[in-house]
Amino acid sequence: MKHTRVVLICLMLIAKASVAAEPMGAAEMSDRLRQELEVQFIDSTGLGFASFECDLPGDGSRPREFTCQAVDVEGDRFFYRIVFHDNGEAPLITTSQPVSQLNAAGLAALERPCLAFLNAFQREEWNEAYLELSKQFQADVSLSELEFVLAPLHQAIGKVEAINAELYTTPSPGLHGLEYALKTAGGEAVARFQLRFDDDENARIVAFLVTAEPGTALQAALLSASGIQTLSGLLGQAVVRIDAPLANLERLGDSVEGKVWLIDGSELAIRVAQFGSAHDLDGNDYRFQVLDVPWLINRYLVSTGATPSQINCPSRVAPDGGRIECMVTFEDGSERSIALARREGEYRLVE
Repeated sequence: MKHTRVVLICLMLIAKASVAAEPMGAAEMSDRLRQELEVQFIDSTGLGFASFECDLPGDGSRPREFTCQAVDVEGDRFFYRIVFHDNGEAPLITTSQPVSQLNAAGLAALERPCLAFLNAFQREEWNEAYLELSKQFQADVSLSELEFVLAPLHQAIGKVEAINAELYTTPSPGLHGLEYALKTAGGEAVARFQLRFDDDENARIVAFLVTAEPGTALQAALLSASGIQTLSGLLGQAVVRIDAPLANLERLGDSVEGKVWLIDGSELAIRVAQFGSAHDLDGNDYRFQVLDVPWLINRYLVSTGATPSQINCPSRVAPDGGRIECMVTFEDGSERSIALARREGEYRLVE
């Protein structure tokens, strides 16, 4: 591609028979990845790796998502994002590199629409931002729809104080990606763009994401506000506060447990998990789950027309992978034992 330095195909799959299927420790997994990715890298560039490191946990567990950094023999850095699928298929691996390693003219051509979009976003000039979208994007999304998405986001993250291009990727042939770190009045944010060159050789935005950086105080604050609104509707009464370490949600598969406080003074145990497709531009999807067993049993029985007067459980939350058995007393004096088994945040009735 004449506009940028593209050194390798950035969408690759590892054979299912290796990393995806075999249980192995962190060190062995890192070694296996290095062997397989280096072969593909040499095929693409003719260069080998000088070093290769993965940010795997020290307890030997395999997270759903992690990153490896390779440095080739010429000193250039490349980042491999490895995301495992829930169904056990071979992981999806995408590659990015620092923008400093790109041809300056090519980078400038890609940055032009991104910077124009971000500057228009900062000034709340939605029409100017809209002009940087591709024709197909404009056909799918109206100006008013774009404003509907961007206006509350601008208000939430505050004034953008600094914009720094960091990473470049090519998710597929002809498709380019740029990632920016944003310093805002509200905290750290990130902007991701996917671009294609049109018939006039101008880069146009075909997809974008502006959001808080995962694992930051800003993201925790925005997620808390969203969770309060979501859970208030689910629980049938206003949620006053969420008490959970939401800033620990940084990658796909991460989860935390905590409590919500309701307007009547009661509290419920919850779990919040980060999830989403490995293919998503936005990996910041979150699922709020109620872990509180007495509440769940009461909700279930009321939905069947039963009227419980008392629910006694040895604890309010079942351990992950375990079960809990509760005794329910009904208004007519009858009793019934109900057991729930838990896997992650999901409960199953096993009475």
